[in-house]
Amino acid sequence: MGINIPDFSDIQQSVATVLTNTYGSQLNLDPSTPTGQQAYNLAVSFQSQYQILQEAESSASVFSAQGNQLDNLTALLNIKRTDGAKTVCKSCVLTGTNGTIIPAGSEAKTADDIIFYSSYEVTIAGGTAVVDFISEDFGQFDVEVNTLNIIVSTISGWTAITNPTVGVDGADNQTDAELRQDVLTRSQNLARGYSGSIKASVEGVAGVLQAYVYVNYSNSTAPTPFSIPAHGVLVVIQYADQTLNPAIAEAIFTKLPCVTSYSSSAGGTQITQAVTITGGDIDINWNMAEEIPLNFVITIKELTTFTAEDSAAVTTTIQTYLKENATISGIIYYSKIYAAVVDAVPNGFIESFYMSRATTPTSTDIVPVEAAFWEVFVAGTVVIQYGS
Repeated sequence: MGINIPDFSDIQQSVATVLTNTYGSQLNLDPSTPTGQQAYNLAVSFQSQYQILQEAESSASVFSAQGNQLDNLTALLNIKRTDGAKTVCKSCVLTGTNGTIIPAGSEAKTADDIIFYSSYEVTIAGGTAVVDFISEDFGQFDVEVNTLNIIVSTISGWTAITNPTVGVDGADNQTDAELRQDVLTRSQNLARGYSGSIKASVEGVAGVLQAYVYVNYSNSTAPTPFSIPAHGVLVVIQYADQTLNPAIAEAIFTKLPCVTSYSSSAGGTQITQAVTITGGDIDINWNMAEEIPLNFVITIKELTTFTAEDSAAVTTTIQTYLKENATISGIIYYSKIYAAVVDAVPNGFIESFYMSRATTPTSTDIVPVEAAFWEVFVAGTVVIQYGS
């Protein structure tokens, strides 16, 4: 029901009643007197105690606790505040001596001292190597073309770095309100059994975008395309940073029932050891989701001048739609994404709209596209052309 703090005037009156009942009605409690001042100070002290009690009660509920108090409560539920997304510079070009190995986690920075690290190990061949770089901190950092160009890690044979495309913006940390909603959502997931529990645990790792879990409860091998052994668990995860592998392995292992984790040869296989309760090691297997570019060719008939900003709005709409709706093994429905783009074209109308895995979609590509169980669609090229 909650603790209600009395008004300060009511506290003062209660103090006065107790004092006069104890020392007699002749006691002078006028605020100008020393006794009156003492009575006032007692009332202030009692009000402070009430507030402490109210704050203690509030901090015991995820619906009223804030900041670190909320983090402590959600930790009891094995739910961690999700860190914001990190900014990613895709396909950075590293230059240097052939054969030079650039380990995962190698650092570079912008002139503004924004540190980025390489997401996986690469070896320079033909004078260059290509790898994604991820910001050290969470948040949105505007990284323009060729501005990630200062090497931080000293690696013999690595001489230069540059980013050929603008950075993909990240996001700030999860707010208290978002964390409370996450508690409700994750609790529902945890109630769904092994698959929901593993999914919630893996998606709680900062940097993981989403996870897909398939549990084979039968006594025989699951049918293709899964082909999971009896009582095996297949986990497919969308993420880019392979330095997260130890955290992912622990997240799977802590929620794994008494069965074996299994990875399919159809997707990018990952194997990392987790530590058992006895201090031993156990191999945890999963698949790294393959991001499949979905390409678009859109013909627009202009009603008024269709500006560069209008074209950018169309591209952004597609990127946002796929980010919010594309799931591992999911379907992108042609009509739904088409409707979203229509709303983003205020200065014209769409004459044709084609989408496909193919590099250049054609007139036959006006149907839903379905991802394989290890795939997830991301925005590819968006070609906008103008009709008559």
